[in-house]
Amino acid sequence: MAKVYLIPGLGNDVRIFSNLIPLLLEQDVCCLEHLEPLSVKESIESYAQRLVDGIPDLEEPPVLIGMSLGGTIATEMAKRMPYRKLILISSFKHQTEVPLLFKIGRKIPLYRFVPTWYIRLIVPLFAWLLGICTKEESKLLKLMLYARTASHFAWGREAVVHWDNMDYPAEFIHINGTKDHIFKRSEKQATHLIKGGTHNMVLDRAEEIAEIINKEAFDF
Repeated sequence: MAKVYLIPGLGNDVRIFSNLIPLLLEQDVCCLEHLEPLSVKESIESYAQRLVDGIPDLEEPPVLIGMSLGGTIATEMAKRMPYRKLILISSFKHQTEVPLLFKIGRKIPLYRFVPTWYIRLIVPLFAWLLGICTKEESKLLKLMLYARTASHFAWGREAVVHWDNMDYPAEFIHINGTKDHIFKRSEKQATHLIKGGTHNMVLDRAEEIAEIINKEAFDF
């Protein structure tokens, strides 16, 4: 069996995987919690290298599981370390999958003017109102958002909008939901689609996601 490293998304922590972890066949699981960025301009490449440098033992290639921003970080980590399988959830992995909103953001970076307090207040509320998550899951999102610093949000938005990966990873599984409107462009290149799955489906569709991971990553 292989060790598993989880990489959460922007504004998230290990709690985003709380429904998934108990369902995984491999229980040697560690969440790589977010590091404070060196600066707002730190690249995902640099950030990923710092995470890799912090892993104590890489003799046995692990399984990398990244959600949303964590998926892009995991993709960069996979370039810098041995791994058994790369699993991306609600994410994107290549320049051909860059969302239109991100492309616009590169030219007109209006996201820089959105304050952290607004993100913490609005994101959980809209996620619930739009049916992306339940009321209880909305409360969880709010708790995670309040646990992250303003510099984390400023860095994460900047880094993911400007990430432009040119290389397809090897040994990957890409799981997206058909109602993930953030990474809709990834749908055509995902290896697995969860019908009706939203951007936060790792919370409410954990059984289906775990079934895919257990079959594809742990059935050796």
